Amino acid sequence: VLRPAERTSSADAADAEADPRPAAPCRVLELFVHPLKSCGGMRVRRWPLDPLSGRLLYDREWGLAGPSGTLLRSTAHPRLALLRPELDLAAGLLTVSAPGLATLTLSLPLEEKQVHSRVAPRAARSPSSSPEES
Repeated sequence: VLRPAERTSSADAADAEADPRPAAPCRVLELFVHPLKSCGGMRVRRWPLDPLSGRLLYDREWGLAGPSGTLLRSTAHPRLALLRPELDLAAGLLTVSAPGLATLTLSLPLEEKQVHSRVAPRAARSPSSSPEES
């Protein structure tokens, strides 16, 4: 969740409506990582970035496939949101829980990705690019 800093005048507010980019720095109030695409997310205080893409490490890295092998999507299967993945990077474990179901823990062969920063590198973003939507 991003919240722009408060504006000081009505002229600033009018400018903001014309230009959707924040005029002042924003701060992150909550951060969620979704290791399983279309499933619930895990709230984190800090999370490493992928050094190549600048994206959250392992965010939407994996998905669930149906019997035909196609990726299940939350638009067709809204109950996927009930699945709660927890990724333990140090242990290389993905634990998935859901109400009324047994917890599943998977050992993951996590790639050795060297993490350079906990803040997205400016060089990886162009001024005209916009953040990707979930």
